[in-house]
Amino acid sequence: GMTAVNGYYYYEGEKISYNENFNPFEPTDDCEKITIEKTDGNKYTVTHYEYYSGTWRRYDSENFYLEGNNMIPESMEGVDVSTAKILEASSDRLVIETTGADEYGSFYDKYTYTRMAE
Repeated sequence: GMTAVNGYYYYEGEKISYNENFNPFEPTDDCEKITIEKTDGNKYTVTHYEYYSGTWRRYDSENFYLEGNNMIPESMEGVDVSTAKILEASSDRLVIETTGADEYGSFYDKYTYTRMAE
């Protein structure tokens, strides 16, 4: 479950920073979680869920390859992220950093997750 996200993005020329904290063990409608499944060799599938109307609902899934600490998407179609890097991975904590650019400019996100019981 995601416990924190922080970073910045640009909108109409203005840099907007944010820092949000969440409790996935007592979720509200803005909480998210992911599952990561190893599918073959260094290939993985990450599935994204959001908490909505009292239940966790799947909203996206994507495949990636792991090269060192870098997460390389299998398909770049519709992807604004140019880098995704694992900053920390342990039995109970995962921190992922992403950078990229969209039509407004560059962005940076750092996601922190904690392991939840299955």
